[in-house]
Amino acid sequence: MPAQTERLLWRFLGGARVGQKSASGAYTDLTNAGYQTMSGCARVYKDIFLGPRNFDVPLGAASGAGLTGASGACGAGSLFSSCVLFDITGSIFGAAVGLVASPKISSLNMGVGGSPASALGAVATFAKPTDADTTGSIIVYVDWTTGQTPTTTGCKVTMYAGMGYLGTGSTIRTAASAGPTACAASYAGTSCGLFQTTCLGKLPSFDANDQLGFLFLRLGASAAGGSGALTTGCVHILGVRLRYVVNSLGIQVAE
Repeated sequence: MPAQTERLLWRFLGGARVGQKSASGAYTDLTNAGYQTMSGCARVYKDIFLGPRNFDVPLGAASGAGLTGASGACGAGSLFSSCVLFDITGSIFGAAVGLVASPKISSLNMGVGGSPASALGAVATFAKPTDADTTGSIIVYVDWTTGQTPTTTGCKVTMYAGMGYLGTGSTIRTAASAGPTACAASYAGTSCGLFQTTCLGKLPSFDANDQLGFLFLRLGASAAGGSGALTTGCVHILGVRLRYVVNSLGIQVAE
């Protein structure tokens, strides 16, 4: 359809609705004050990014995969604050003034050279976004890599996510991902340091009374796979993304 140029200023004093073809229920509303809300498939996704520093974990002077001595994670039950080195000497950044060849990227790590016998976890607390809808879901993505060089591609490690919803004057709701058996993250390669993203499934959306959320992330023992298993102690969690449904442009201004 050719575009039409209109040089007049249109003013919809009663508001406007765009979309809702037939009975689809997908449309964008503009109230008579100009405030925008979306319904159905006119809604969009946004991400809450939780980096390693957002998690409440013990600090360790780690470089790469290892922690030693009193900082050993097996006795604490918690993931540790660590780092992973990415070699960029072959790129333009390696020659740039003031940049190191292998920058340290913050990560969450099990803090031991091998795989602990039990799963370890960490918790991050965050505010409920003001533009979040109360229907739909929250999709959990984990960004990670490994400092190990796998012998074969497709090696697996288990990951698990649980979430708590805290609201004023209401009880705490909880939800969990599909579980450690179903959430087997697969590493697609035989080189260390490859960027991976694993989806841990969907959690329920926020409700109207929620004010805060807390996410529990658990990294378990290596998962048996047809082509091998990763050493969990070499796995580095670079961040977690919570993809939630947006149905408005925040809270409407009252002034």
